[in-house]
Amino acid sequence: MPSIGISSGYGGLFCVLTVSKISTAILVFYIFFYLPIWGDNLLILYGSALLIIGSVGIYCCQNGFVLFANVPYAIWNHLILLGYILTAGFFAAFDYGVVVKSSVMFTAYSFICVSICYVSTEEDSFDWIFYILIALAILCAFYTMFRGAVIEGYGKSLSANCNPHTLAASMNLGIFAVAYLSRKMDMRSTLIAGALIALFMYTIINCGSRKVLFSSAMVVCIWLWASFRERWTSGDKNQRAVAVLLILLVLVGGFIAYRRFFTNSLMFSRMNNKDDMGDENRLLFYRKAVEIFMDRPILGGGYDQFQFWSRTGYYSHSTYAEAIADLGALGCAIYFFPLLYTVYVIVANALFIRKDYHSILLLAFCGAELFLGVGQIFFMEFSHFIAWTILYYNSFHYSPVAEHPESASRYIAPYRMTRETKYILNGSKKNVSKYIRT
Repeated sequence: MPSIGISSGYGGLFCVLTVSKISTAILVFYIFFYLPIWGDNLLILYGSALLIIGSVGIYCCQNGFVLFANVPYAIWNHLILLGYILTAGFFAAFDYGVVVKSSVMFTAYSFICVSICYVSTEEDSFDWIFYILIALAILCAFYTMFRGAVIEGYGKSLSANCNPHTLAASMNLGIFAVAYLSRKMDMRSTLIAGALIALFMYTIINCGSRKVLFSSAMVVCIWLWASFRERWTSGDKNQRAVAVLLILLVLVGGFIAYRRFFTNSLMFSRMNNKDDMGDENRLLFYRKAVEIFMDRPILGGGYDQFQFWSRTGYYSHSTYAEAIADLGALGCAIYFFPLLYTVYVIVANALFIRKDYHSILLLAFCGAELFLGVGQIFFMEFSHFIAWTILYYNSFHYSPVAEHPESASRYIAPYRMTRETKYILNGSKKNVSKYIRT
């Protein structure tokens, strides 16, 4: 698809896109791999972040407001929420210095999301970030396997200072990336994809993250079903053979892995440990969050302030508890409205409009993310910034309106007209404007 609004020529655009992709990859590897093992390196952190912000700025100078049309509203909503965080925190926070410090990382994460979206739009492909996530997951998995450290009460992680849930989150992203790219692969590529997913699941089990295991298992199961259906209904004998082979390998390999590995793992012990205090602690955090919300219902206690107002010294370990405690009613409305609308669009696409391989996988990944929100914090953890960017972009960027106008008009009346939708409509000369409210 030709670029729209590029005034500086292909060469200048190519340089901007290349810088954005390289700096995004550096920052992703830094946060997920370098930082947990070797600690802070401000040169890498701020250098790559400034390159990303600079490339976004250059893009805006070259193309004006086209960037705003290329990035989903839900991504720009991060910056609206940032303004709210800094303003509300000034009046409500226990320690405003912590608010400002945490907001720096929030800003960096948000610009990474913007970079991912506009690069993907110009290249008309989201695959490049998927390849980065797969490479990251492979590196982290093998490093943990051969050089990882055992964390007491969990399992193996990248280092003694690395939260096992962070490692598991990178595996979860890798699993979805492999599943998303594996549509209609040949037998060899399918076997490689299956081996990678098995490696990532093995790493998750070894690190002892139960919630990530459940969410990843859900994505894998739905991927198997969607892949089998896609291949079997294609009518191609080779694709049908791949579908049958894939199911047989999963059944046999899963049984062997369960009997010889999983039942002897620390993950299995944690699942059967009745004395585990994790659930009780989370219930305590939810009660504390409700108390904070009742005391400060409008503005909340301030971003990253639950640890102070609750007097526990810990995060709430939950998106929903942290949101009502830190953001209050106004902040929750700002943050959750685009998120919930995205969930609605994903469900409508998967069940009523597109009903194809990718929309079903997005529904599985969305469900996994919502489940992880019980034990992890979306607006503080980098893995969830990337996860929701994937969901936002792939839900709204490729609008189903032009392909399915009648279904879209019924289920997604206020669908945002993206640059691609306008291009499709102008190119095909279809009069479906009555189905879209911009």
